Amino acid sequence: MTRKLGFAVALLAACGGDNTRTIDKAPVEDTFQSLSGFEEDKSDKFTGTLTFQGEIAYGQTKGPFTHVAGRWSALKFLGNAGDEITIDVRSSNGDTVAWLVDKSMEILAFNDDYGGGTNSHITYTLTNGANTTFYIVTREYNRRAMRFSVSLAGKHKVDYSAPCNVDAECTLVNAACCGSTYIGVRADQSSAYGESLHCDPRLACPTTLPPAGLVAECVQNRCVAQPVADIACGGRTVNPHVCPSGYQCEGAALAVDGTGKCVKRCGGIRGLTCDGTDICVDDPSDSCDPTHGGADCMGSCRPAICSGQTARCAAGFHWDQWACNCVENTSCGGFAGFPCPSGKSCVDDPRDSCDPNGGGADCPGICIASNDCRVTGCGAGQYCSYCWASYACIPNGALC
Repeated sequence: MTRKLGFAVALLAACGGDNTRTIDKAPVEDTFQSLSGFEEDKSDKFTGTLTFQGEIAYGQTKGPFTHVAGRWSALKFLGNAGDEITIDVRSSNGDTVAWLVDKSMEILAFNDDYGGGTNSHITYTLTNGANTTFYIVTREYNRRAMRFSVSLAGKHKVDYSAPCNVDAECTLVNAACCGSTYIGVRADQSSAYGESLHCDPRLACPTTLPPAGLVAECVQNRCVAQPVADIACGGRTVNPHVCPSGYQCEGAALAVDGTGKCVKRCGGIRGLTCDGTDICVDDPSDSCDPTHGGADCMGSCRPAICSGQTARCAAGFHWDQWACNCVENTSCGGFAGFPCPSGKSCVDDPRDSCDPNGGGADCPGICIASNDCRVTGCGAGQYCSYCWASYACIPNGALC
């Protein structure tokens, strides 16, 4: 009896009678599966029974639109899984019915009357993907013509912890409209994350480089903001972490992931400096020393053992932050022209292929005792030979 009464009320309204809502309105049982599988919004299959009214975005109100009797009307929007949305469909001359459907035209939510009136209101949390298409579909309850407007409220929720596989898939983004905190997100979601903040253009920071010493890294399949000093670089894995420019990976056994550390480079021709109280020390992995004539050789930044303590050293000596003392120069000459300490002279280093006295100005020499036969030479009939752990003059043709 109730269902028949509802149909009678609906029929009366369709014939021009009062369409005031009653508690006995017949249920709405529309289905949109006949529209599934369309390739575009303007295809004949889609527009044959539905009027596409365009697109809408979060924070917008569109309309008023003219709804054609006997059809559906729809607006499209993009949403992400986790977005909490609110839809309001209002009409001044009709009784609205509204649906939220996905791109497969499956009904996700529905509302006929809301708040004691004949407008429609839907709240829903999206569960499908990122930047996924959804539709707001509406019609007049009695399938009459009407004028209507649609409001869409919501905030993009970006899953910036979505899985990653390699560091290259991650990037750094500012975590606020204008803040100093940076987070790691998937590179393909960085723009969506920025949009999700809904920053007022007057408050948004200008584009700036992220703070020095911070990188985006894929750790346990998640993008994170990682201090360079904490990067576990190297390793023979599917995701070997790489140090950023200006750093090198150092470690005793880089064949296993997690054994290396990123160390900042310093010195060299560019004269790169270290941060804070770190000091530039010689890189033991190369054959030259940036502090002993090898001006084109890079060093590594290390914590200063002496906490910045220095002293003026005598000629031929230099301050060693590791020994916390003045130590004598063992290298000499080269670009920097370091002198040897008193009682020693600078001679060519036989271990390299260039001679600072023969055009190789960038090649450092070595400091040896001034009475060494390599400095003084030998008398007639003798030559300087390495015998018994030192150089000495011995007769020509003699053996040590």
